[in-house]
Amino acid sequence: MTILITGVAGFIGMHCALRLIERGETVVGIDDLNAYYPVQLKHDRLARIRAAAGERFRFLHCDFAD
Repeated sequence: MTILITGVAGFIGMHCALRLIERGETVVGIDDLNAYYPVQLKHDRLARIRAAAGERFRFLHCDFAD
């Protein structure tokens, strides 16, 4: 199954993604990577998800409101 997670680079989004990937799911994550938190922290979280998921993770840099 493919699951969409909004705010995937945030604390909760990252942990949800990792748990779903661990369960064998495919994750599509979106995030606008705004500067509310340090952007480098968000990039680090995305790297952690990519390392765990391989081909089962796709990231879309976009604002859900658009």
